[in-house]
Amino acid sequence: MTKRKTPQPSKPKFLLVSLLANAALLAAIMPFVIYGLNVVEERGQLRSDVKNLTDALNESRTIANELRTTNKELGDSLRESQTRIAVNEALLEDTRKQTASANHQAEQSKAEAQTYKELTKADKRCEPYKNAVDQIGKQLSVSDYDAFSLRGERRQEAIKRLENSKDSLDRCMGIRDPISGL
Repeated sequence: MTKRKTPQPSKPKFLLVSLLANAALLAAIMPFVIYGLNVVEERGQLRSDVKNLTDALNESRTIANELRTTNKELGDSLRESQTRIAVNEALLEDTRKQTASANHQAEQSKAEAQTYKELTKADKRCEPYKNAVDQIGKQLSVSDYDAFSLRGERRQEAIKRLENSKDSLDRCMGIRDPISGL
């Protein structure tokens, strides 16, 4: 028996072509698959970035609102302070004017007192009235607790005598008109 060789079907050739076709198809599809995976991954990354940016934007808005509120409060406080400063400046200016007026009046009174003092010293004819005013003033200035102090009617009489003596001294000095009493 001789063995006969039977021709083998061309399976390997078909298999090789099939493998090559599948490999070519796979090679052609692979970039699309990789592209699709990259797109999906990038979309996921974009969604994550968008979420992070949205959260950061919301936080920034919250901070901006807080800063606006703080700015408004500071502005209100500034206006109140400026109002208080203006009021205090006006009061200070008024006080300065009153002080200047009081100083001017004090200077005038001091000058009048000095003139009155000089007139009293120069005019010896009014000295008895001046001495009487001084003596009655000393009697009245004694403390109520002192045994020699004036009390009751005697004190009232001394006050009347003091007023009369002052009036007489003023008339003597020419400060009051003897006829009208003014």
